[in-house]
Amino acid sequence: MKFSIEIDDTKVTDLLHGHSGSYSDWLHSAEGSWHTASGFRIRFDKETDAEGDGTGRMTIKKAAVARGLAIFAKECPVAFSDWMQGNDDDLAFDCIMQCIIFGKLVYG
Repeated sequence: MKFSIEIDDTKVTDLLHGHSGSYSDWLHSAEGSWHTASGFRIRFDKETDAEGDGTGRMTIKKAAVARGLAIFAKECPVAFSDWMQGNDDDLAFDCIMQCIIFGKLVYG
């Protein structure tokens, strides 16, 4: 069964800007704002990179966030539920970023 839910932009902003990514060794930098024209610019390790190389670059905008959240809800339903209830943490941030960037969970 497929259905959709409405998630307030503030909830997404709070998650993306409320976590430093210090939990994520593969995520090197994140700056900007996902709901503006310039987007949320990130630097990360590609799946094929040696750890710490950080050659991946991506600008995340609203459509990518929506796709990533849908994947996150499907792949990590308990963590998604926790996040929706306000119980997010660095692990949830890490998993959401993987779903946005890679379209799946890559790093344990």
